[in-house]
Amino acid sequence: MVELKTINFLSKNKFTKILLTKNNQIIKHADKEKFDIILSPEFYWVRFFTIPFETKKNISKLLPALFEDFLDKDNEYEYYALKEKDNTYLCFAYDSKKIALLLKEFEINVLDINAIYFAQNELKNYSYFKLNDSSFSYINDILVKIPQDISIKNKDEREVNLSKVELSKHKINIKLYSNFLNQKYINVISILALILICLNIAKIFELGDNVKNLEQKITYEKQVSKLPQTMFQTKSILSSLKRKISKQKKIRDRIELILRYPKFSKINKITSLKYKQNHFELIISSNDIVDFKKYLKNAGLKVTTDSNKQNHKLRFRL
Repeated sequence: MVELKTINFLSKNKFTKILLTKNNQIIKHADKEKFDIILSPEFYWVRFFTIPFETKKNISKLLPALFEDFLDKDNEYEYYALKEKDNTYLCFAYDSKKIALLLKEFEINVLDINAIYFAQNELKNYSYFKLNDSSFSYINDILVKIPQDISIKNKDEREVNLSKVELSKHKINIKLYSNFLNQKYINVISILALILICLNIAKIFELGDNVKNLEQKITYEKQVSKLPQTMFQTKSILSSLKRKISKQKKIRDRIELILRYPKFSKINKITSLKYKQNHFELIISSNDIVDFKKYLKNAGLKVTTDSNKQNHKLRFRL
């Protein structure tokens, strides 16, 4: 195998044209470079057939039988027909898998391929030529590759400049991937996927109905129980209740503080205990409240006193 050096030419449409032969080596190319691949006769079988059909669909069905005597029965082939004149067709058979494997061997990325052509159709202007250390010639209007051990001198030999070759519209489609699944399995998988999609869509509608029914039930329960309609109202009520509980706890703690006074027995009686505007007002009857005031101040309360004989009014903040 020899390295491909001279068959890469940049075409007008910015795709590099390559004549692909089996004795190519790794094809060196720049990043983001795209290719138009021209297949040499090594990659396909070609014959002229007279076929009494007009429609391409009928011809395609007939081609496997026409090529049956020329092809290896163990391989799978694809076919292409090109009308020449009247009922005469130029017909091709090719093995997509082998072509794909060779492209991979030459390190040509599938994504870098623009189109694939047959050399038979693209090099008609060259009756005999050499390219990539290989010789080619049209014999009875069929392009063939001449074996290297055969030396032929032809006065019509011409140099091929692929950049000037105008490519035809006759492109072929090649499966440039491993065909692990045949069409039967692909169809089965497609049907199963479609069924799953339909089931998911039905489930989405069912879920939507359930959500709607649940929302209606929640709205009904809120109305019956006179609950707030929005989460904002609910949070506002909850915050208000928390503040009230905290305040009630402080009131309870202050009353407990008064009742825990160690010398409470020396106080004759508590005449009045009121809570108003965030303040406690305590009226007690006692001869001496100095120790009691000191007790409250030690607990962190700021106490004001209004005394009248034995009645003492003490006021402190919650």
